[in-house]
Amino acid sequence: MAEVKTVDSSTFKIKVDGTDLTGFTRSTYTKDDNANRVIVRGAATGEAATFDYFIEVSKSDYDSVTSTADKETKTILSASGNFSSTKYYRKVGEFGSDGKFKENQYTGAGLAKEFANYNSGKANKVSTLTRNSNITITQEENIDIDSDLNQTNLGNRNVSRTGTEEERSGAAQQKAVNERKDISPENLKIGEGKRRTNYGNYYYPNNLRSTQQDRIIFTMKYISGSKISARLGEKPIERKFGSEQIEGSVTLPIQPAISDSSTVDWSGGRLNAVQAFSAAAALELVSSDSGKEFGENVSGIMKKIAKELRDGDYSKAFKIYFAQEAVGIQGLLSRATGSILNPNLELLFNGPSLRPVNFSFKLSPRDSTEATQIRNIIRFFKQGMSVKTTDSEVFLKSPNVFDIRYITYDNNGVQIDHPSINRVKTCALLSCNVDYTPDGSYMTYNDPSRTMTSYQMNLQFSELDPIYDKDYTALDNDPAGDGAINLIGY
Repeated sequence: MAEVKTVDSSTFKIKVDGTDLTGFTRSTYTKDDNANRVIVRGAATGEAATFDYFIEVSKSDYDSVTSTADKETKTILSASGNFSSTKYYRKVGEFGSDGKFKENQYTGAGLAKEFANYNSGKANKVSTLTRNSNITITQEENIDIDSDLNQTNLGNRNVSRTGTEEERSGAAQQKAVNERKDISPENLKIGEGKRRTNYGNYYYPNNLRSTQQDRIIFTMKYISGSKISARLGEKPIERKFGSEQIEGSVTLPIQPAISDSSTVDWSGGRLNAVQAFSAAAALELVSSDSGKEFGENVSGIMKKIAKELRDGDYSKAFKIYFAQEAVGIQGLLSRATGSILNPNLELLFNGPSLRPVNFSFKLSPRDSTEATQIRNIIRFFKQGMSVKTTDSEVFLKSPNVFDIRYITYDNNGVQIDHPSINRVKTCALLSCNVDYTPDGSYMTYNDPSRTMTSYQMNLQFSELDPIYDKDYTALDNDPAGDGAINLIGY
């Protein structure tokens, strides 16, 4: 089945007439998935892929473009995510399915000359554009650029045959960035852990098997690892679960004390005038596109700071503030002037929190069948949470993780998730505490296993992932929940 797709490259530079042109390509191509083979073609079978070429321009040049299809903005975040800047781009040409560059009104004389050189087969400085667009498409489809599956027909596959040494180096660097390998279990080859994969289906009390009483069901699975992306702009971590589910379950009655606690990490943040000024200056530095521009920005920033200290309205107070920071004296400005820099204190969001999930069950067997079930239930949790070893024992593998469901029955006697109790995401079992004498004295039955008359089992879980708004939306659209929007959710 063919699908027309569009993808942007990361930004890169080419030098034309001594000027660095920072820009990106927006490629259009067809992904043709036929007989489990991904073929990358142009916009139609047999065509070459095409792309538009955008370069960074000033805000005024950007505003002068009347067609929205010929301009683009991109938001650049700082490393901390607290500050952002906007980059402006306009289209300066396109590469068509005929394998040639086409100008537009914004191309410019220097770039137009390079387009013409490319089209006539002469040495040129824009062959890097086709190479980078080619890399972007094959990276998006996760196929090798030199694979027979790559049918983009974008320029010469062997970049060393065309372009300058500078262009070849730039293309090689771009390829190295785009072809970074993800960190994943498949690439590391550590091997599977030794783990029990088959448990029974255990019930307490035993008659819970044959009734429609509301209940909690625990099941297990294991994590084979996580894929960690090597590229910005992609989902950074994707957890991978083992292909073989752990068989077995534990079913217990819902206990009297049911509660959950949802928390989000907020804390006080401060940003005084000097810190704000410094942050804005640092943003100028990280936005520098070249070593020369970086140096110019450093020089300009130092001049601004010197001017503020020398001529600003608060120059004397600032000098005292910098002096106290330099020597680590607290309160020098307050002691000297009775003033402090306004910290602009506000409550800031720091991130999500992982939710604890705790249970306490008292298990008192009434016959030998229930005694066996209770021993197996305790074993289910204890063995499931234990650390797993590999064949070599050089590495250890993570314990099993648990899925927990509150279950009730609909009018037709079919099990459904309880709509009025919170859902629980996949959890790790942090601790399993068993009190073998919860009644305060040692007592056993006179059976061959000398079963204790009662057990108190306390389970402390933690969800693996935080709760996001999208999780609630997914529940609303879940056909198994009849599309209901009155569920408590998580």
